[in-house]
Amino acid sequence: MVMYNNILVPLDQSPLAEEGIESAVTLAKAFDSTIHLLYVFEIIPLLKRDKEAECRILKSEGEAYLSELKERISQFGVSVNTVVVPGDPGLVICDYAEKENIDIILLSARGRGEIERWALGSVSDKVMRHSPKPVLLVKSASRDLLRGRTILVVDDEPDVLEAIEEILDMCIIDKAGNHDTAVARLKNNRYDLAILDIMGVDGFDLLKRTTSKGIPTVMLTAHAVTEESLTRSARLGAVSFLPKEKMYDLESFLIDVIRSSGKPVWKKLFDRLSPYFRMNFGWSEKEEAKLRKEVEAIGKE
Repeated sequence: MVMYNNILVPLDQSPLAEEGIESAVTLAKAFDSTIHLLYVFEIIPLLKRDKEAECRILKSEGEAYLSELKERISQFGVSVNTVVVPGDPGLVICDYAEKENIDIILLSARGRGEIERWALGSVSDKVMRHSPKPVLLVKSASRDLLRGRTILVVDDEPDVLEAIEEILDMCIIDKAGNHDTAVARLKNNRYDLAILDIMGVDGFDLLKRTTSKGIPTVMLTAHAVTEESLTRSARLGAVSFLPKEKMYDLESFLIDVIRSSGKPVWKKLFDRLSPYFRMNFGWSEKEEAKLRKEVEAIGKE
């Protein structure tokens, strides 16, 4: 008889990745197993002192995140072990599974990932190819929250429009490559959500138009990833703000927006992307905390 004494659930702070937890709890209760929650963070600072500081911050954030999950899971009478380490997620997962005598690894079929979606990207690919232990892919139920949603996507780069359409393949995507086309679409159609570029399409004007129609709007930009653009987006009513480097996070963030009934999800944005913002904006912990407080306060107005 197959026994699952140790079950590994890798996490990336996304609700999609967390969907593997329910299956893990079911197995753990059946086999009296221990669930291992593993959070791997990546850091790419230029200077050694920055690396050490960033490592401390990310480790602390990861421990707080897993501590909350452990408390929830423990209520089911299941033993839980939490681990937070830096490194390449795919390699660390495989290494941990071997060293800790893991019997099975549960991966969500879609997760956030630092580079691409776990299901089709670098993390799951490495785990599936190199894992010394069996891997179970858990189908995401959260995707059904987006299924059939009509979304207006505005960007002057055709490749970006195509990529978003592929990422959100469960949605009905209406694409606009410029400001005037987007205005016409907004005049004639109804949308559940909007995703707007800033540069090249006069995104802030479009944001005023979408919010006036009550359409929850996420700003997605490459060239306007600045503190000023972030705060301006919040003040104009955007519910979130995503750098194009994190475009594969869209599904997870939009699910957050749906779950919040279209209200701003700035806290979740900072919880997940604060390392990215710190690295790109050069914020100190105190500066980040100040801006986070300001933006979250705007979202509650």
